[in-house]
Amino acid sequence: MNTVDYSHVVGVFRERSNAERAIDKLKRIDIGEHQIQLNEYNLQTAEGIGSSSRQESNKRLIVNVDADGKEQEAVGIMVNNGANNADIPPGTELVHGSLVSSNSESADLNPGLPTGESSSDSFFGKNVSERP
Repeated sequence: MNTVDYSHVVGVFRERSNAERAIDKLKRIDIGEHQIQLNEYNLQTAEGIGSSSRQESNKRLIVNVDADGKEQEAVGIMVNNGANNADIPPGTELVHGSLVSSNSESADLNPGLPTGESSSDSFFGKNVSERP
């Protein structure tokens, strides 16, 4: 049986202050700035942008961390600072560290910052759609 080492950890945040606090704490455990990526996503519906409160409820910040050897610490830091990977906007999915639309007809994701290359490997193994 092959084993795969996963060193990429992802956290989904609603509040920028929580994401930034997690990033500061990740740096304190010697995870370098070059190992941390912050991306902001805003979901816009096909009907238009809607109210500002709706815009805020559809905004998520994704922190991607290459936590080689410190994965459990990184997950703990992100969770303790408000990361909730189940808290993604309706009509989206978290795939390989990025939010993507699960229904292209009703949603358009507008990432606030560019995303980097992402691995096809998942921290939790194969995606459900890839399983036999």
